[in-house]
Amino acid sequence: MDIHLLNALGITNCALFRCNSESDIECLTPELPWLGNVVTIDENNKLQKKHIPSIFLDDFFLDADEVWKGETSFTLSSGFWTEHNESQVLRLEALAINSGSGSRYLVVKNVEEQFDEKRKTLQAARELLLSHHEIVGQHEYIRHKLNGVLRKNTRLQKLVPPIQQAIHNLETGVVILDDKGGLILDNKATHRLLLCNSTTPSSIRVNELLTDIDAPATFLPALVQRKAPWQG
Repeated sequence: MDIHLLNALGITNCALFRCNSESDIECLTPELPWLGNVVTIDENNKLQKKHIPSIFLDDFFLDADEVWKGETSFTLSSGFWTEHNESQVLRLEALAINSGSGSRYLVVKNVEEQFDEKRKTLQAARELLLSHHEIVGQHEYIRHKLNGVLRKNTRLQKLVPPIQQAIHNLETGVVILDDKGGLILDNKATHRLLLCNSTTPSSIRVNELLTDIDAPATFLPALVQRKAPWQG
């Protein structure tokens, strides 16, 4: 793998490192002007892991080392992060790559264009949502209908699997919790919106949101007791 191959794959404006060993990581693109804000490279173009200016990248190396120790092909992404200095703001992403054939690489990408594109996409999505009150109203109607069906759960057990499937495929995020905040049901849209994973389920994300809005501990139990909707 070299910088020309990365450019051919559309991975442009990036720093490429070849990991010969845990203590020998060679920079193949030392001429990048922004690279010094992220890593420290000696006169032999070797990365100095003990002197990494970026705290985020330094932390990423903990997971990257595990990827490089493996024998199978795997690529780990750090996700986007931001570095600030006196003259510029960098939007970056790191990739730890194990080719599975003995080759190990670190790629640090300058993703300013992708970051701006993502921000524009999110803005367009927000504007689209705000302009479609009718769709939001339809979802609210469906929610009320589901509430009515679930209250009649005893005699409508046969409808529960189709209802669960319908919730699962909704584009609107749905999370159903019990009065103690435990997860009963959620869907794919929720996982995308709240960035859920196996270690951080939607119930934890919802509790984080409730904490962010300073909701009291009695908030969820009170909703269950009142059997009334809340929006905000």
